[in-house]
Amino acid sequence: MSPEELFARILESPDEDGPRLAYADWLQSQPEAAARERGERIRLECAEAAGRGDAQGRARLKAISTPARRAELGRVNLWSARGFVVTCSGDLEDIARHAATIGELAPLLERLELEAPDAPSLATIQGILSNPGMARVRELSIEGGFDSGANGDEVLDVVARSQLPSLRRLEMRHLTLDTEALSNLLRAPIAGHLEGLSLDLARIGPEGVAMLADEPDLHWRSLGLAGCGVGSDGMDALAGSGWVPELVALDLGANDLDDLETLLSIAFVRLSRLDLGSNPLGSTGARSLAGSPRLASLRDLRLANVGLSDGGARALAAGHFPMLQSLDMAGNDMGPGGAASLLGAPWVGSLRHLDLSENQVDDAVAAAIANGPPLVTLQLRGNQIGDEGAIALAASAGLASLQLLDLTDNPIGERGARALLDSPHLRDDRLALSISGAELLAGTRDRIVARFGRSSVSDR
Repeated sequence: MSPEELFARILESPDEDGPRLAYADWLQSQPEAAARERGERIRLECAEAAGRGDAQGRARLKAISTPARRAELGRVNLWSARGFVVTCSGDLEDIARHAATIGELAPLLERLELEAPDAPSLATIQGILSNPGMARVRELSIEGGFDSGANGDEVLDVVARSQLPSLRRLEMRHLTLDTEALSNLLRAPIAGHLEGLSLDLARIGPEGVAMLADEPDLHWRSLGLAGCGVGSDGMDALAGSGWVPELVALDLGANDLDDLETLLSIAFVRLSRLDLGSNPLGSTGARSLAGSPRLASLRDLRLANVGLSDGGARALAAGHFPMLQSLDMAGNDMGPGGAASLLGAPWVGSLRHLDLSENQVDDAVAAAIANGPPLVTLQLRGNQIGDEGAIALAASAGLASLQLLDLTDNPIGERGARALLDSPHLRDDRLALSISGAELLAGTRDRIVARFGRSSVSDR
């Protein structure tokens, strides 16, 4: 079979590993070193994605050089999975400049992230989206400058008119929208095959939320309305919507919500991810969440910066979240007692991702985490964890699966740092470790860099 035929099979069945591995076999049979290395990368990344990776394979992946042509792209970033580039992000103008090369390097591109610090150029966006290399993009994100307040109406109209047959998720960030632009999107053919829409800080207000909620023909799985000014009228519209109960993911962060009664009246069928961060919920909100019978399917709950004290943490711990795998409680007023209550909750055993950053977590809580579930990511930056807490974490065989451990800005000294450095359980071939802010001797710092990488102790 020719390489063209092998690659065509990959395009026909992008979710299957078989065609990729057949292509990898062909590449590794070629005389050119670059082709053999490319085949090796496909094989190793497929194994890693399937959970069959090992330390030797991950070390080899790190050693394999990035394809030389990526250097041509300047500030454009590419990420690969299962042997092929799947995500491209960068400055709008840079991506436009290199669109043809990106199309060649990323024939299976799935996600495109366009960053426009200043007012986005409509012609540039249109040029990128009309490039044949973007035809397989499933997720599109367009982000304006955070402080620009750029008008996104015309940007959304360009997207609505674009020919992206595979597009399933659209994200618009920091771009102000009006209801007319939303109406145009809902009437466009593209709305019919979208599965998710995120409008972070779009400021569409209750009227815009109601327009989305009242649309009868939507079958979206995810909706992001962070910072959109939803208001009580918008919440009423969501509660009365015919399709909102079918959502899998809902983001209502930063909407000044202090009462969850309307939200929790929605008869969610399969809600898996709920983000309520940066709302003044306090302990009352935590008790409402804990007492709701509609959240048993949650796998990801985000409650960062909601003013949740120890009482709220205890209330949440008494809730029913049997499937919860990810919990974000960063930036709350939670002390050791509240954190201990959470770690003693009956549902905590299913957790794999935990963020308790910027609270008052101490060594005792770190020790409780060390004796807890087998986490994959653990974020504890900005707390009161010292040497004893770091030693407890380093000694935990239960944390052998960690891929991220963030201990930035904790009062960890030499003893704690050396314990982390010498831990037989922390896997340097897969772990991203940060103890930036620790007071370390130069020799200890150098050893940590050698094992875990320079970012582990980088100055900010």
